[in-house]
Amino acid sequence: MYRARCPPDPTSLKLLEHTVVIKMRGLPYGVKEKGIRDFFNELEIEAIHMTKDSRGRASGEAFVEFSSDTEREKAIGHHRRVIGTRYIELFRVTRGECEMPKFYV
Repeated sequence: MYRARCPPDPTSLKLLEHTVVIKMRGLPYGVKEKGIRDFFNELEIEAIHMTKDSRGRASGEAFVEFSSDTEREKAIGHHRRVIGTRYIELFRVTRGECEMPKFYV
């Protein structure tokens, strides 16, 4: 299992504070990391974490870590763009969501 990287806040854990991570939903099940990088072609991506369901199959979701808040906000501008024939929904991820266990590739 992997947990999306959320830097600790030494003064207080603000679970609703946003991170540099975006959740992608609606991905084609066969999409690879390259397809996600192509989707965000001009942006600086630190890491891509593709999720699996409990049977180990692609879930159609991924978490993408960007190099900065600025890059993350540019990425949100890609909301509802398509990969293949599927439109992709993008969501800012909070610290609390980063702590939730997920299955990753």
